[in-house]
Amino acid sequence: MIARSTRLKRIANLEDLAEDGQIEPLGSKRKRFAEHGVPESSDKKREGGDDGSYLPIQEMVPPAPRCGPWGGSGPPVRKLLLASSEYLSFCHNNDLPFVNDLAACAGLVHQIKGGTRLMPEVSELSFPDRFAESARADVMAKTAIKTTDAEVEKAKEEPLGKVKELAAERSRFSRERKQAIENADGLEDELETAQTTISRLEREKVEGAEKTKREMDHFRQSRHRALVSERGRLFVSAARRFDKFRKYKADRDKLEDKRLLHSQASGTLQSMDRLEKWGIPVPKKLKDILSANEVKFKKEVEEIVVKEITEGDLALTPPRPEPSRTFNQIGSNLGTVGSVVSASLRSPLEPAPGVQTERIPVDF
Repeated sequence: MIARSTRLKRIANLEDLAEDGQIEPLGSKRKRFAEHGVPESSDKKREGGDDGSYLPIQEMVPPAPRCGPWGGSGPPVRKLLLASSEYLSFCHNNDLPFVNDLAACAGLVHQIKGGTRLMPEVSELSFPDRFAESARADVMAKTAIKTTDAEVEKAKEEPLGKVKELAAERSRFSRERKQAIENADGLEDELETAQTTISRLEREKVEGAEKTKREMDHFRQSRHRALVSERGRLFVSAARRFDKFRKYKADRDKLEDKRLLHSQASGTLQSMDRLEKWGIPVPKKLKDILSANEVKFKKEVEEIVVKEITEGDLALTPPRPEPSRTFNQIGSNLGTVGSVVSASLRSPLEPAPGVQTERIPVDF
């Protein structure tokens, strides 16, 4: 009884919609489909409705195809040729939903029963928006459930992945530790060999450094002795040349003085002889003195010998030959001093009387 009353209310609501012009009667709809095959636009059907609470049938969700008792989605073609004035007429209170109007539903059922008219779809009767909202809510709920399930699966996979990573890391550490233990035995032998080699190399390094130091010290001393010898040779040669030049100057000056005295004595004696020729008497004693002086000065001039300065005395001493670069284990300086220098370096323990000696400073 409840289902029947609900159906009657829906039919009554459809009658009210047809009277208001919000829906089209089924008879005219079938006739239009049979003549043209194209439904009218929903804008014309929307013009008759004053209340915006009910939407036209064409703007609602299209109903699923239904199969009638004749085996198709629509009635037989031979029954579609109806009168043009065939409309659904029923009363409906606009203040209530159509499904709640029992009288309107009963009238609609009475007109549809036994005829060729189809029962309207549920979405065409009432609450079209709420059905769509319910469907969207169901879809959103399913989507939310799927999203939540995916997040839960992801949350489950993260700890599982971490556990797998930890297990893989632990196995890797175990393999590395085992490999390190296996390599430790061989590394100990290599370490001992390396330490022995390092110790031997260190000893060889110290010995080589000491040997090199000794050789460098010996070479430095040899070079120092050679330098001192060369400088001494240069000083001796320079002193010899300077002494010769000084002696040359002294002998030359002394010879000039003696020659001057001899020439004066000779000139005076000749003057005395000329005076005697002129008849002037000259004392014999004076003449004997002048003759003795002339002989004396002549003898002194002949005794003085002046050594000439040669080109070799004015030139520098040639350098001595380069000493041998070979290592001299004895450390002798044989061959580093020339014969002339060695002769000049020899001196008696005590200087001869009348000979002055002077020290020549040598800078190292």
